[in-house]
Amino acid sequence: MKKLVIVTGLVAALVGGVPFSAMAAAPAIETKVKGEIVEKTGTIEVKQAEKNEKYNTVTIKVGNDVFKLLPVKGNKTIMGDLEKLAGKEVTVKGELLPANDKHPMAAIKVESFTEKAAAPAAPAPAPAADAPAAGK
Repeated sequence: MKKLVIVTGLVAALVGGVPFSAMAAAPAIETKVKGEIVEKTGTIEVKQAEKNEKYNTVTIKVGNDVFKLLPVKGNKTIMGDLEKLAGKEVTVKGELLPANDKHPMAAIKVESFTEKAAAPAAPAPAPAADAPAAGK
């Protein structure tokens, strides 16, 4: 009977202890799945093409992250439209292509985008009603 209690206790300790220690040892890593549809808002930046490149490099800076923007197949004008918005805040929606050895920068195949509307100008302050009238 003693052997059965010891064996049962040992099995319970191993089974109960392994998952907890495994979770504590390996922190959760956020992985990006190819083909995931994302929506990012940031500032558009355009780097002019060098002599060995055919097209300008268009990126979006979202906080500390930078994503290269690529056109989705069949939409040839979207990149030209994005280049015109250089320096402006834009929301892009498209397929995420995570970084890998061949392409060190994560990219987004842009399906659509919207320019963030400028904040409306603050209205002029109304004249103070409590001010004494001149001449009295």
